Amino acid sequence: MPTEHELDLIDAAAMESHDALDTRPAHQMLTRQIWTALRGLGLTHGSVTCIGMDAATFTGHATPEEYGEAGSYAEWTGPIRPAGDIYDAVLTPQFDTDPPLDVIIANLPYADLHFRSSHARRVLQVHQELLFAAAERTAAGGFLVALATRHLMDHENPMFRRAIDQELDLLGAVRLPGTIYHPTLTHEQTSPTDLLVLRRRLDGEPNRSVPWVDSGRGVFPSGQASINTYFTNYPHHVVGRIDFVEDCDHRTPRMTVVAPDRELEPALRLSLRQIAQEGRANGLTAASLSPSAEAGRSARTSAPSRRDRAFPTSNTPGV
Repeated sequence: MPTEHELDLIDAAAMESHDALDTRPAHQMLTRQIWTALRGLGLTHGSVTCIGMDAATFTGHATPEEYGEAGSYAEWTGPIRPAGDIYDAVLTPQFDTDPPLDVIIANLPYADLHFRSSHARRVLQVHQELLFAAAERTAAGGFLVALATRHLMDHENPMFRRAIDQELDLLGAVRLPGTIYHPTLTHEQTSPTDLLVLRRRLDGEPNRSVPWVDSGRGVFPSGQASINTYFTNYPHHVVGRIDFVEDCDHRTPRMTVVAPDRELEPALRLSLRQIAQEGRANGLTAASLSPSAEAGRSARTSAPSRRDRAFPTSNTPGV
């Protein structure tokens, strides 16, 4: 059995290898479907900030390659691109002093990696911390879309989800196989990723979130694991099949999601379309239309991708 120090070194090497992967094709596919869903929720113009790996890609503009290489963590703000229009918008660095934004898309770091050391707990803490910060900067009536570790929704302690639920409604979530980001990744290396779509309430609006605060023990044909009640109620929003792989560091198998036999993008499109349809039916449409961001070009890389710097200790509840 490896020591904690040895597992720590294994995780650091896995993160370094992950940084070298070109995940842009997967991110471009996710971008297409995210923006289709947001436009289905009535979003037509305003400003967007994207944070994380390939942040410029997630803004939905035509030439993100100018704004960073694969594996770079950055933050970009730009105007929301009109549906059907292709143009080279100028993106600007995102600063903490920026006004609230109509859309924030957060591609949280290493959401798809399986960590073997206790570092997994720190990753969850950082995802909670970053999502809290993004939620605070989302305008009332605006949307927050996050790609996050599945433990954000599945963790047995509901404190984090309860805190988010006080201000934002969850329209829905889609659970994705961790292997979608690059063809060389395996289920032993990865963990499922969740795509969450949230909307900040306007003053006086009631809570219209789908149930997602609680989690429970899920029993599946090949194993048991903690799973959010949302996926119990919406099992068709798991893109693929829940399965279990042997965990070489523990006696019990751990949950994974095996990609569907058919192409993944149509399945994701269907799930997000259903989420948008239910959101419209519940009145959870875009209501914030802030001025578009002004032009500028220099990048601000605000979160390094290496393990010893990227994950500060957090006191965020829910861990």
